[in-house]
Amino acid sequence: LNGSALVFGAFQGFLSDKIHPLHVLRLTGLALTGAVVAGGVFGGNSPEGYLLGMVLGGAFGMAGVQTAGRKLLLLLVPKERLGEFFGIYGITTRVSVIGSVTFGVIADRYGMKPALYAQVIQLVIGLGCLFLLTVSAARAAEGQIGASDSTR
Repeated sequence: LNGSALVFGAFQGFLSDKIHPLHVLRLTGLALTGAVVAGGVFGGNSPEGYLLGMVLGGAFGMAGVQTAGRKLLLLLVPKERLGEFFGIYGITTRVSVIGSVTFGVIADRYGMKPALYAQVIQLVIGLGCLFLLTVSAARAAEGQIGASDSTR
């Protein structure tokens, strides 16, 4: 998993430089959602499906969250406030414990597959937020969120 995440992270870093990191972040969110669905569908039924879906899709998604998320933050934040916003970014990524607790509670009560599918709900909410976000090319250069753009 770590080896494939390393390769995917390097690729997504390159991709973030070529296209907008917001697009890469959206793509990785879709990959994570697909990985969780594949884990639910193939888990216990097909080791190959589980491996390809959950492990590779998960590695692609997690590497992209780290790579494109930081790159997007660099575009949105004024240079003089980078330290402050990276601190907040670090704290908010720790809030992901909510997903782990949700998974544990649902898995304990209803089983593993419903717990995996419950994660999809959270991922779809996050994806919805990412698809609502727009970044103006001019404002991204200044480090501010824009109201409209062609990055949609």
